[in-house]
Amino acid sequence: MDQPAASFPVTPAAASPEVRPAGSPSPPPVADQAPERATPFAIIGGDAAIGGIVDRFYDLMERDPAYAALRAMHQPELAPMRRSLKGFLAAWTGGPRDWFADARPGGSCLFSLHAAMAIDAAVAAQWAEAMTRAIDGQAGIDARIDAGIAALMKARLVAMTGAMVNRGLG
Repeated sequence: MDQPAASFPVTPAAASPEVRPAGSPSPPPVADQAPERATPFAIIGGDAAIGGIVDRFYDLMERDPAYAALRAMHQPELAPMRRSLKGFLAAWTGGPRDWFADARPGGSCLFSLHAAMAIDAAVAAQWAEAMTRAIDGQAGIDARIDAGIAALMKARLVAMTGAMVNRGLG
């Protein structure tokens, strides 16, 4: 039979000040005071790096005929999409989470937001290639973009893109 856990009196910290010998090291931080971990967002250079990736991505989509089918799926004016993708990638990499808090028709689920679009494997491949090129291009001019983080970003984004294919599956 299990014994009940022993109960110990809890003394407020203010009632029992810590006494340490002079020169002794500070105790490790408690759980709610753990040092902040660096996020991929911070490591790669924050908003500037994310903005560079997104601008390269949409510039490729607008200028390179290899992405014509992908470009045709978008509105003529890409500024709102640029802002949205910057917000999503910032939040996704551990930066400000404003994109998830913003109200948008369809919510903040990427799959729901793209469900009405006819996405076949060819269009998904165009998106994945353009994003891979954008990340690689930004990494080529910004030494803060760690090769390991760039590789993980590309792999995860390519996987998400492939999962959005909703045409030509059968």
